[in-house]
Amino acid sequence: MSCLKLSRTAAVGAILAMVGFAPTFGQEPDVDPVKMCDAATAAYQSYAATSDDPDKDDATARVTEGASDCKDGRHDVGLRKINEGMAMIHDHVHTKRK
Repeated sequence: MSCLKLSRTAAVGAILAMVGFAPTFGQEPDVDPVKMCDAATAAYQSYAATSDDPDKDDATARVTEGASDCKDGRHDVGLRKINEGMAMIHDHVHTKRK
């Protein structure tokens, strides 16, 4: 078997293996959106407890608003707001407003 034919066979085999396992690799975990909101809120609260960032009050209000959105079933909006709150206090400098 020539080197070219051997490498071509190996490449085809690798492609077939990736296609066969693609559904397994591409699956997202089945996590309840409410649990994701709760976990993100808890992570913020834990981090904010020791933060001295000047945006802490504004960020906490943003996270509270996001948690409320999550409880109302608007999980995507709620998670976005919670993440924005975390981003506001991660750098310990005042966040500029648009």
